Amino acid sequence: MNEEQIKAICKFLVEYGNRNLNDVEKELLKQAVDQSHNWQELFLTMMMASKH
Repeated sequence: MNEEQIKAICKFLVEYGNRNLNDVEKELLKQAVDQSHNWQELFLTMMMASKH
């Protein structure tokens, strides 16, 4: 699995995950996923997406 495929999965999870995010939050998280330059940034972004 390459980086773009992983980012696509992350954006899918932001859009359709169990969290009740408004449209602005979803868009900001998807932008953060796209702008991640390494695995650490991507991991931290997804951790923020999973916070309650």
